[in-house]
Amino acid sequence: MLRAGVYCNAGELAAMSKVLGEYSRFIEGTVANKAALLAQCDTTDNGTEEGIWKARTKLKLDVSDFVKQLNQPEKTVYLAISKESE
Repeated sequence: MLRAGVYCNAGELAAMSKVLGEYSRFIEGTVANKAALLAQCDTTDNGTEEGIWKARTKLKLDVSDFVKQLNQPEKTVYLAISKESE
């Protein structure tokens, strides 16, 4: 995520979106498959669905709409943070 911030700060939005996509694939392909093991090794994780590692497996960054917005002549992009309702 730090790399994405660096690219954004440098005005390299295409590189930023690529990094976000890579991070999403990493979460989906690596962390999601090993969430239970990671929770066992992490003393701060309580092992429930609300635990650190299980919560991270739910992170999916769909950057396809973001990339489409970057390719438009008007480059006004609005970002928001939302929390899923329980």
